[in-house]
Amino acid sequence: MIAKHPEIAPTLKKIYDATQHPSVQTGLIAGFKRSDQGESGLCHKDEFVNTIFESIRGVKPAELMQLVNAFSADYDENVNYDDFLTMVDRHGGDFGGHEFKFHQTASEKISDIRRGGGINAENREFI
Repeated sequence: MIAKHPEIAPTLKKIYDATQHPSVQTGLIAGFKRSDQGESGLCHKDEFVNTIFESIRGVKPAELMQLVNAFSADYDENVNYDDFLTMVDRHGGDFGGHEFKFHQTASEKISDIRRGGGINAENREFI
């Protein structure tokens, strides 16, 4: 994905850095989940943009459009947010030279939220 769309690398890093705060991470995933009534890992392009824009400070509209273009097909109105979250997990930390901090993959986090999991308030980790 990065090889095909190198322009999204700085935005992925920005989102990765923001999601190191557990409440931002949970809010982003919960926003995607709310817009995915069929639990397919897809959401409408507008919902994808709105969820990121509301959850992540400092992401510009032009950056969001680059993400939409990278994670959806031109003919499709949906964005695969599962792939997006996985890409943030895998590559976000690579651009900043700091260690990966996520303890679960994006798909595991989404599955946990769907099962009613969330943030453990005591140690601020995903459960």
